[in-house]
Amino acid sequence: IHEVFLPSTQAKENYGDSLNYLEIDLPDVLINQFKLTADISSDSVLNVLRTWSSQNEEKDIKHMNSIYSHLAAISGDLRAVFSSEPLIYCHSGEKKWCKASDAVWLSQKTVLGDVFHWLSDFYPADRQSFWLDTIGIRPRPSAEHFANAWLRIQESGIPDPREQMEPVYDNLLRYIRSTKSDERDPWFDDFVSEAKCLSQPYKNREGKQQRSWFNCDEVFVSDI
Repeated sequence: IHEVFLPSTQAKENYGDSLNYLEIDLPDVLINQFKLTADISSDSVLNVLRTWSSQNEEKDIKHMNSIYSHLAAISGDLRAVFSSEPLIYCHSGEKKWCKASDAVWLSQKTVLGDVFHWLSDFYPADRQSFWLDTIGIRPRPSAEHFANAWLRIQESGIPDPREQMEPVYDNLLRYIRSTKSDERDPWFDDFVSEAKCLSQPYKNREGKQQRSWFNCDEVFVSDI
C-alpha cells in the first residue's frame, strides 16, 4: 500500500504518471490506517523503488527518469543507499535492477554482453551527470569491474566466452603491470582467490571439443 499516494497538484507536476495515485475517495480513518499521504518524501520514493526492485518489475524509462530527477532534488546524499541497494532500473539479461557497483555509464555490451548494467543504452545523454556525479556510477569499467566480469563470466555457462574474456584479460593485465604486488587494491586478493582459468579446447567424453573453467591449481600454463 506504500506504493500508492494521495493525488495532489504538486505530485502530478513533479512525477506525472510515474507513481500510483489513489483514484477513489476513502474515509479519513482508512487513509490514516493505510498511512496514505500526498507528501512524497525521499524515503517514500525510495520505498517504492525497493518494492519494484524486489519484484524485478518492468518500468517505463521516461517515468524512471522523472522519479530519479525529483528524488535528487529532494534528497541529500544518495550514493550510500544506491551503493548498498539495487535501486537502479537498467536491464541486464533477466535482471532489471542493480546496485551502483554493477552499473557503468558507457555501454560496452557488444563486447562484454550482460555482465554489467549499461546505463547509456537506456538513459539519455543529458542524465549522465546525475549518474556519475550524484550516484557515483563509473563512466567506464574499472579494473575492479573487469575482475567482477571475469567472475560472472566463469559462472555464466557461456560455451565459448573468449570474445568476452579478451578485454577482461587485457584490462586486468594492464592493472597488474601498472601496480606493485603490495600496492594493489583490497578487491584484487579477493578476486584472485575466486577466479578460475579457462582451458584450451579439449575432447570431452562424447568426443566433442569444449572449453571449461578450472581452479587455477588444476591447470598448467600451457593449457590456458
